[in-house]
Amino acid sequence: MSSVLVFIISCLLIAFVGAAEVSQPDSRSLRDVEGWTVRVDDRLLADAPDAVLGARALRFLEAKLVEIKAVVPADRLKDLQAVTIVLDLHCGSLTSMQYHPDAGWLRANGFQTDLAKCVHLPRAEDVSTQRNINEQPWVILHELAHAFHDQQLSFDEPRIKSAYEKFKASGHGNAALLYNGQRVKHYGLTNQMEFFAEMTESFFGVNDFFPFNRAELQEAEPEIFQLLTEIWISPPSQNAADDVRNDVQEQTHRDPIRQMQILAEATDRASWGYWGDQPEQYASYSNHSNRLIPVYTFGMTLDAVAGNNSVYRNSQQLKKLYGNEPAGTLNIAANYFDQTDVYRLQQMAAEAGKKFIILVVFDGLDWQTTRAAAIATTGIDAYREGRGTGFAFQDY
Repeated sequence: MSSVLVFIISCLLIAFVGAAEVSQPDSRSLRDVEGWTVRVDDRLLADAPDAVLGARALRFLEAKLVEIKAVVPADRLKDLQAVTIVLDLHCGSLTSMQYHPDAGWLRANGFQTDLAKCVHLPRAEDVSTQRNINEQPWVILHELAHAFHDQQLSFDEPRIKSAYEKFKASGHGNAALLYNGQRVKHYGLTNQMEFFAEMTESFFGVNDFFPFNRAELQEAEPEIFQLLTEIWISPPSQNAADDVRNDVQEQTHRDPIRQMQILAEATDRASWGYWGDQPEQYASYSNHSNRLIPVYTFGMTLDAVAGNNSVYRNSQQLKKLYGNEPAGTLNIAANYFDQTDVYRLQQMAAEAGKKFIILVVFDGLDWQTTRAAAIATTGIDAYREGRGTGFAFQDY
């Protein structure tokens, strides 16, 4: 009988200990830490048994937030500081630092729904650790990057999704160098959210996966580096960002080309394309070489600018366009039109009530034809690439 009683008591003790280990906070108090609102489990404050642990975790968090403030631009820093951070002694079965994007998962798994949209440090004893100094020193920024991705951009942000897919396809992360010299699968391959957070660590600080820092990121993954520069360093104005974000979200999965164009026009930057040797600028058309470039239209014709309406059939229009009439440019039989007419076509489309206007420039498809015509006309092989020796019809 006594042995049975001892067994029952032992089971009860185990049950009570287990309950204590998975309990959630009853209350939290607000603290301001370097401009962030931090909700701290009351079991970590004042005269509570774990107050020493709480003080150490808060000091560590403060140090990391000081570092983040030192490297993130002011406008983006405000976005990060709008994210509430929650520090708990422990919170049920949660262990790793994490960002909670919505209340649905929290509710379904028995957690407090006021953790939604917060960065959560669920175990104070796991905050100030050797791992978070030697292996993952920018883990706080990692979680804040998730919040920024969700709240300021969108987890469906097309530029990030595109960059993530390219990174996967490249194979660069399949056997990435880890901080300890091992070769492992890059954690950024998990999904586009982890991809963005991991690359943000490299961009601003030090990551535990290669590329470890900004210089290595720029050299090894220049397109990703450019994208992060666009997002973190040179963002559009707030109103423009809101308009772009709303429009992109509205069109998600419906018109990806339009999404890319909207973002490029709003920010004047595009990681997928730029003019000449100016990667920081989406487009800077200030002159043209009059190469013959094919144009295809859908939804409207070219009659307003081609054929009888071509500027190259009219001396006065050529003078207006060039400031003079370049020799050999007037052609009363011209069926082609001018590059500046592309703008006119877009204007006419808008005036005709077209809602979505997409322009695709087939630049370069005409090189062999143009070169052959130049050789036939002048008898000279004036160029093998570039603009030849002049700007009026490529020397012919």
